[in-house]
Amino acid sequence: MRRRKKAKIGGVRGSKELTRRHIVARPRAPRIIHDPKDPNLEQHIMSLHRGRYAFSKQGQKLRPFILTCDLRIDQFSKFVESYLKIASSMLAPVVIMDDTTTSGDEQRRYHDLIIKLKPHVIISQPKYTLEEMSAWDDRSVNGKHITDNRKPNYYRVQMIMTKDFPEWALEYSDGPIIFMEDDIEFSSQFGKAIKECSSFVQEGLADFITLYSSREYSLNKRLKSYKFLQPFNGYDYYGNLCVVFSRKVLESLKKNKHKVRDVCPNCWDVRWGRYMHDKGFKMYVTRTRYVKHLAGLSALEHFDKPGYQYNFQK
Repeated sequence: MRRRKKAKIGGVRGSKELTRRHIVARPRAPRIIHDPKDPNLEQHIMSLHRGRYAFSKQGQKLRPFILTCDLRIDQFSKFVESYLKIASSMLAPVVIMDDTTTSGDEQRRYHDLIIKLKPHVIISQPKYTLEEMSAWDDRSVNGKHITDNRKPNYYRVQMIMTKDFPEWALEYSDGPIIFMEDDIEFSSQFGKAIKECSSFVQEGLADFITLYSSREYSLNKRLKSYKFLQPFNGYDYYGNLCVVFSRKVLESLKKNKHKVRDVCPNCWDVRWGRYMHDKGFKMYVTRTRYVKHLAGLSALEHFDKPGYQYNFQK
């Protein structure tokens, strides 16, 4: 097993709120934080980082990467409750969080929910400025898309997921990973399904697998179909709620992040889908969907969305 550097934890004791001073300064490094106001969260995170990592091996469980924010804590609570029922089927998660819109009791409630996930690593989402976002992709910030009602956080997350996520995923795992968002509910059969997905990816039969879709995808007839999976056209892809990545896809996304960015102005899921399709990666969807989308506030688009449970296995 490869030895990893001991994780750094940024923090300023005595501060009343999280600021950029709590974030590890290296611009390309994962931002691992603790909250000086919340000793429970701090002690929990400190216990995770004593120079010991439980990285996955080929044939073992996948490492989850959970994208979460504090804008919809009620939905996140449902996610955590559902996640804990199937957590044993995966390694401890990497939590990519944003806790900057709440304070006091609400923030402590959010932190308590994160602690329940028993995270391997906690990464604080970088708070890129409009200037930084414009320098990365001026189509998103200065182009016509800024005229819609989406707030800067929407464009910031697009940048994070295109620019930073592939590097984090490679740094904090040594095998395939599973990415998920925090507004989903899991099937009772998820544990069995994720083992199947892991086998397909680690045997090289699939490079990317989604366990969710809001509709039927068009079939990619160039690839082999299986009883458990069917191949689909990456240009039809939409919705990153729960997806499995092979290492080679993550390495390609990291190496070619500027090309991924240039695929389209916004929507990192559309960028990923079209990029992977053009690169010839084997993209599959489970025939039965093993997660469903919870109804409620969209943290990125700031309006309520209906729940989706297309072909969902309870």
